[in-house]
Amino acid sequence: MQGLIDDLMDQSVITDAEALTSLIYGCLSEEAFWIAEGDQGSDRLEHALKALRLLLRGVLVESHEV
Repeated sequence: MQGLIDDLMDQSVITDAEALTSLIYGCLSEEAFWIAEGDQGSDRLEHALKALRLLLRGVLVESHEV
């Protein structure tokens, strides 16, 4: 994952690959437990995917900031 993020960093799409990799990994790990603990796993999965998309959109560097 860090290699993919490094590539995005080289393209000025994101910043700080190491911190971002750690953050994403932690989010995925915690969300997996949250999904597994609930009775409505498929509903929780859908909510988790939406949250992950929002997180990933939030770390993109806007072109005017580069």
